[in-house]
Amino acid sequence: MSPPRQDEPNNRDIMARIDQLDQRFERVESFITGDRDPEKGIIVRLDRIEQNHENRKWWTQTAVGAGLASMIGS
Repeated sequence: MSPPRQDEPNNRDIMARIDQLDQRFERVESFITGDRDPEKGIIVRLDRIEQNHENRKWWTQTAVGAGLASMIGS
């Protein structure tokens, strides 16, 4: 059996790279889910933005409807 070439990664290099990728994955996952504090996660923040948009849309439609009704009624 021939010795490994210099440019080929060995087991230790591969395991170190896997550990680096695992740490990055955990960091990204904590950004998305908020880890132990879900309110800091992107999922909850995005949900709040969507709810805010729906509320604003409803109030806008209600205000426009009320304005049109008052113009038609007078």
